[in-house]
Amino acid sequence: MKFSKRRLLWILPLFLLLVFVLLTVLAGSWLESSGGRQLLQKALSNSLGVPVRLAGDYELRLLPRIRFTGTRLLLEHSQDESPFASSDEFSAVIELLPFIRKEIRVTSIRLQDGHADLYRWSGSPGNESATGDSGLELPRVALVLLENFSVKLDAAGNEIHLDQLQLQDFRAGEMASLDLRASLRSGEDKRGRVQLKSQVLIDPDGWSMELDIEDMELAVGDTTVKAVQGFIKWNQARQQVDMEINWPVGSQQAHVSARGSTGELPAGILTIDFPHPPPTPASRLQADLAFANGFLEIEPLELLIAGQEISGKGCVLMADSPSVNLLLESPQLNLGELYQLLPESEEGASELPLELSVHLKVGKAHYAGAEAIDLDVLVGEAPDCTKPVQQDPLRTGEPK
Repeated sequence: MKFSKRRLLWILPLFLLLVFVLLTVLAGSWLESSGGRQLLQKALSNSLGVPVRLAGDYELRLLPRIRFTGTRLLLEHSQDESPFASSDEFSAVIELLPFIRKEIRVTSIRLQDGHADLYRWSGSPGNESATGDSGLELPRVALVLLENFSVKLDAAGNEIHLDQLQLQDFRAGEMASLDLRASLRSGEDKRGRVQLKSQVLIDPDGWSMELDIEDMELAVGDTTVKAVQGFIKWNQARQQVDMEINWPVGSQQAHVSARGSTGELPAGILTIDFPHPPPTPASRLQADLAFANGFLEIEPLELLIAGQEISGKGCVLMADSPSVNLLLESPQLNLGELYQLLPESEEGASELPLELSVHLKVGKAHYAGAEAIDLDVLVGEAPDCTKPVQQDPLRTGEPK
């Protein structure tokens, strides 16, 4: 009896190893005879919602889970075969039972060391086909993971570098988990960082998206904002967007809200409430916004800072480097009170990640007991809100 058990302990691992080798050979033979590359490309295309082409090598692995791994995966436009994104490495986990039935059904996808020219994608704003079809279908996988992925937003070099993006338990019309760690760059300059933990809902029938921010940390230059919460709602069918963001400032809360339309000429109303230590009253900014062709028009602009009123107009130019231009006026200001609200500058602090030009006209200004009439204050260059000439979006070049 003892001898039989000992033999079984030797035979069982050998049997399992033989079965594993046999399954690997059979699976490889089936893939080779059935056009495995085309089958895998079709399965990945169905899972990601965009055409996929495998330009490198791939292999099947049965342990610890059944999955394909490979190199050089390309994401292509719906209208043609030109790629707008690529990944140096990929891994796709597939379901067991469909695979036994000689089907490939992907459950999770990991793309690593990649690059995407988002502004060249046929589904991006302004690149839709003549029929109005963006060519985008939603992913049909439980997990999408991007690591070390650069997403270029425009031809000027503005991009988001994704350290990691994880979309988990995704189903159309239902909330899914979205975690993100990324940096914002313009050319060689690093503009900021963002770390996000959220829930996202995408409804393809209603052309709507909702993002619930559970916790976000945002760093721009030397300024870091933590524990950010709020929501962003976007409805393309109704051409509406709605946003509310809150973050702690001491024992109080700062608040940003924006509501507007996303039509041919996007426009809306922006409100920012920022608290100060008591007894100084909170500051408020309210502005009407209109956006077109990289030009953000701000008119009118109303500011209430420590109980003092400032009004005017301005613009933000999003060309080679962002620039904020403001034309402001106030009947009366206490410059000493405003100066006390400015944050203390730190040694070695970097410059702002944008160009700032402000022209402020004050009817009567007070500072340290002195008074000035018809005071002009200029910060930076003279503000220029000349609208740029509209250009056609660039659609040439290959992804790196």
